[in-house]
Amino acid sequence: MKKEARVLIVEDDPFAESWMALLLARDWRTRVVAEASGLEEMLSSLNAIEEKPNFVVLNLDLVAGFRDWSKLAPLAAPLVAPLPVLLIARSTQMLEQIEPFPGFSGCVIKSEIRHALSWAVALAEPEQWVITPGIEKYLRRSNRSTRVLVLDGRKSIHHLTEHEAEVARMALIFSMERRELSDEIKISEDWSYGLVSSIYQKLGLAEIFSGEVDPAEYLGKAFAENLRFQDILRQASRSHKKNDLETLAFHILCMPEIRELD
Repeated sequence: MKKEARVLIVEDDPFAESWMALLLARDWRTRVVAEASGLEEMLSSLNAIEEKPNFVVLNLDLVAGFRDWSKLAPLAAPLVAPLPVLLIARSTQMLEQIEPFPGFSGCVIKSEIRHALSWAVALAEPEQWVITPGIEKYLRRSNRSTRVLVLDGRKSIHHLTEHEAEVARMALIFSMERRELSDEIKISEDWSYGLVSSIYQKLGLAEIFSGEVDPAEYLGKAFAENLRFQDILRQASRSHKKNDLETLAFHILCMPEIRELD
């Protein structure tokens, strides 16, 4: 797995771009370094980007009818050849128009990946494609030797109720302060603290810190070997920093169901 994905988002919807950037910014493994509203802007401006991306998240709607993927090759000159590209689709309607290309690292449906976008980016590589369930039938038609992971971000969130899940999303994805949180969902500030503590417990943070749960089995070997995560575990016996708890809970909250395509 990549040590860190420095992501270029190519998306013409400002709301969608902001949402994806927020999800990627909260993950230890991903960082947004540039945005573009279309292929032309991406091609013309990439060389001017100070910190070069090593991964592209690309809205599939923007490449309708675009066949000559060799035009992406010039991007690789100052970067890594070829750039890994994860396609984001609103539906499966356009999928038969797109064939895997150099750098292709997967394709996910927005409604199926949901909050797990950073997991998709962290796991996707040209040698390991990432898809969501709606993409399976399209890949089965093609001759492929590449390993494929199927990610489903629609699964229930670790035994949380719908109300707890709403609180978790506000508190963790938006990094909302408890006072703001209590105002937003119309509960007392004291109760918001108790509710967030309950969410931490249900997400299994106590078991991870105590060693009762093997992080590699719970979160995957690559995540468990992450240096930031290892540093938090080493400090766990002394103290649990608020930001560390929130960030780790975010990763667990957004972790999709993962299986390998046969």
